[in-house]
Amino acid sequence: MISDEIDTFGTYGEVYAAFLDGKNIQAEVDVAGAKVVAWVREESGDAPGIHFSQSIVNIDGDVVIQEFHLRDNNILYITGTTFNPVDPDDVPDIITFTCTLGDAAIFSAPAYDLVELLDYASVLEAQLSGEKLSAGMDFSQCLDAKNKVDLTDAKAGAYFEHVTVLLHDSPWARLSGSAFGVHSDPVSGVAYATFGVTLDADNNVDVFPGYWRIDENGDWMDDFSGIMFECTLGAGIMFFVEV
Repeated sequence: MISDEIDTFGTYGEVYAAFLDGKNIQAEVDVAGAKVVAWVREESGDAPGIHFSQSIVNIDGDVVIQEFHLRDNNILYITGTTFNPVDPDDVPDIITFTCTLGDAAIFSAPAYDLVELLDYASVLEAQLSGEKLSAGMDFSQCLDAKNKVDLTDAKAGAYFEHVTVLLHDSPWARLSGSAFGVHSDPVSGVAYATFGVTLDADNNVDVFPGYWRIDENGDWMDDFSGIMFECTLGAGIMFFVEV
């Protein structure tokens, strides 16, 4: 049952477990706050940890992209990039700082219960009833059909939004939804990380990742163009609903 109480998470492990449970996470720090609508956890590579971001407009009309990186040392690293999107000669103003989890950085979520939805019918019913859906993805449990990219060390989650019901009451019925995050980029100023998801009546899920930016030649491109992951509901991807 939905509660007015708030849970707080004081360690990296607690925050990660809350993300995996589909919790409605909010991050508060001394200089910024964010409602996390999409996140990615990398287990290896140059920047292991949990990543999320948000974009806002300041009082001067500039775009501010705030990028958050929580590592297993319980430190939250924050990068703020401010720029004028309509001025091609504008030089972005970049600031970075760190906060200690549980001190200057507080992660919390409403203390509601969650139910995992185990089949297409239950996801469809929740969507048509106006429930708030969230999705968690474990790419190590999915198949990259074209073997183009290795995301086996990555997990991600987001609210399942912008949902369309396609070919309802037919053998080809499916749900299609998406999520996205905004990031800074040294060339294009801003880049968009996207996840498109389709779920069919046989509980098969296709995930289409994207990273859209302007490249060095001034062309709009997707670093994940043509890549699709084949997942199974309940394994590679999980759907949750608040109750």
